[in-house]
Amino acid sequence: MGAIVATLVLVFGVWLVTKNAASLQQEIYVKLEKKFSFTSSMVSAQIENQRKEFLKIDPIDNGLIFEAGFRNGDIIISHTKPAFYALLYKKKGKTETIEIFRGNLDSSFNRNSLKKITFEIPN
Repeated sequence: MGAIVATLVLVFGVWLVTKNAASLQQEIYVKLEKKFSFTSSMVSAQIENQRKEFLKIDPIDNGLIFEAGFRNGDIIISHTKPAFYALLYKKKGKTETIEIFRGNLDSSFNRNSLKKITFEIPN
């Protein structure tokens, strides 16, 4: 009986920590989007015989992301959503290169049409 209670407490603890971590992560995402002036969404596409999820960026008001070279609908190919936001959060003052695709992933994706945006992440 004690082992069952301990297991339930452990499962509840993991659930609570996971829920709090997801909430904190979302708060950081919102703050970064505001600071860098962009919104994002996830898009999926069939690429090289696999269904994949990608982060789509939409700059707002010619802000930092727009100045870096991103345009509405740019799809980040080189980083997952958590990796891209972590880069913005942790790499202040560093120059980074992001590989993007401009266009419709399902109909026109071609590795030769990828573009690279290199920019310094402001403090």
